[in-house]
Amino acid sequence: MLASIWGTTVWTFRSLIDFVGWLLRLNAGLRDELQPTPRPLWWINVGAILLTIAATGAAYEIGLSRNMHRVAPDGVDAVAQSTAIDLSHRFYGTSGYVGRIEVLETLFSNGLTGRQNYLDKLGIQYPANVEMPDLANEAIQKAMNLKDLPKDATFANRLLYAPEANDPGIVDYIGWSFDLFGFRVESFYYFYFLVLSIAIVLFLMCFRADALPLLVLAGVMVAFLFLVDSHMFDTPMLRTVHNQRFLGTLCIVSYLHLLFSILIYRRPTPLRVVLTLLQAAVFIFVMFTRSSAFWLILAIAIIIALHVYYRAGRPADEPRKANAARLALSWPALVIVAGLAGSLIYKSAVLHPIYSIGIFLPYHMIWHNAYMGMGLHPDWATRGDKRDGKPIPGPGSDNSAWIAALDDAEKRYGLAEIDTVNGRVGGLPGVLMALHEKLIKERFLRFAVHNPRFMLELYVWHKPKWLFREFAWAYGKYDWRLSSLLCLAGFLALATIAWRRLDIPPHVRWVVGSALTVTAVMSLAAPFWTYPLHPVLGETFLLWTAVLLYFTTLLLSRLWPATRPAVGQRA
Repeated sequence: MLASIWGTTVWTFRSLIDFVGWLLRLNAGLRDELQPTPRPLWWINVGAILLTIAATGAAYEIGLSRNMHRVAPDGVDAVAQSTAIDLSHRFYGTSGYVGRIEVLETLFSNGLTGRQNYLDKLGIQYPANVEMPDLANEAIQKAMNLKDLPKDATFANRLLYAPEANDPGIVDYIGWSFDLFGFRVESFYYFYFLVLSIAIVLFLMCFRADALPLLVLAGVMVAFLFLVDSHMFDTPMLRTVHNQRFLGTLCIVSYLHLLFSILIYRRPTPLRVVLTLLQAAVFIFVMFTRSSAFWLILAIAIIIALHVYYRAGRPADEPRKANAARLALSWPALVIVAGLAGSLIYKSAVLHPIYSIGIFLPYHMIWHNAYMGMGLHPDWATRGDKRDGKPIPGPGSDNSAWIAALDDAEKRYGLAEIDTVNGRVGGLPGVLMALHEKLIKERFLRFAVHNPRFMLELYVWHKPKWLFREFAWAYGKYDWRLSSLLCLAGFLALATIAWRRLDIPPHVRWVVGSALTVTAVMSLAAPFWTYPLHPVLGETFLLWTAVLLYFTTLLLSRLWPATRPAVGQRA
């Protein structure tokens, strides 16, 4: 038996060595699909780099002029909970992404909250308090300097708490903001642009010699400039770029870097590998703060599948399996897989065990938000979900999902309302989130099965209408600034000329165009699953604006030869 075990071990080890060797040979043979920009055309690269820097700087200045840095974003209770956890880790001895309730209560009672019962004592109405940075900063300072806290803080004595349902990475975002820029709400804005700038610098260093990715990045940053100055940030529900609902936009530059590395620029040079590893770290960190950005991973998988199926740029006689292996097992794809695996391992290792007992969720709710989205159907009152023959009140709001789940708890499981509420474990009373997600999932699926026409109308007609309505509102009556006009004109001119001058093979054009299209379509997944309203449409609007700019320049480059004779005749 010992000999058999030894033989199996040796065989496994040799197989692993052979696989690693094959993997190294596979990646060593990878070549770029597109050569660097010819030296006479390097002005295109320089122009794209300067345009990227200008658009990013202009967006930063516009954000300052709109006081985005002086705002505690909506979802202020979630911000307070995460801030209190970071302060508890630093000053009061907690770990595992849980906090001291005394710290949280200090933030709440000093105005960093959306709970009106706390604000009434200060004579303030929500959301006016989120526009009072001095109030928030004073609350943070008081929470940092608490004295004589009990040392035996546990969930049993309710001196510890866990967030209601949130991604733990937002605690790290807040913590690093404080580390770099001080204990104030302005730090969140500065850290957003620092992370964005790091991603841009890594991208520019990696693709400094390649006009195609540089032009795509320039288009994305011009789109970002438009978005920052749009009406999207006029309402308290979003208001600033460091709102957690908008943080997924920090993934976009890193995503494009990884995508170009997988599809076109595959040759594993030492500098390219190092820069891509760093970019992947940025990508994974942002996903840790905003897990709904996982749709970007799904988009990469779909793009690879399309690339394999249509044999883009590959010989017709090459087996699809070989092409699939070359893409799926390429070093950039493995970097992404390793990063995701590392993130999951880290999360499971550091999270407090309290997250595993079915009370708290270390991520945003999924089915709760899907149920909320059903309220966007205009016939909800007559055809929507019912409770005792009457429509569930508050369509499209959190309250509708709470009521629906409670109705199921009472009628299907014989539970009382008190059985669905956590009033015993930890110091932050609230709904039992894991139970709530189970109840609302069952309710959602049951309604969908019994009302297929309602659901079809919702997803095929009404949610798209909401999306286009929000898009038109965000950019309607746009107040053009000189910086926005100059960046737009510069990008349209530069990209239109570049597509005429650059020798880009047709299959590479197809790969980039299809990848951007798939990405734009996939960006609809999360808002269509939940509700396509502007607070959650940051990534979608950014990508759709960038894709529109990209294809506009392609169209202009093709129309230019047809317009030149007419221009010459008029002259």
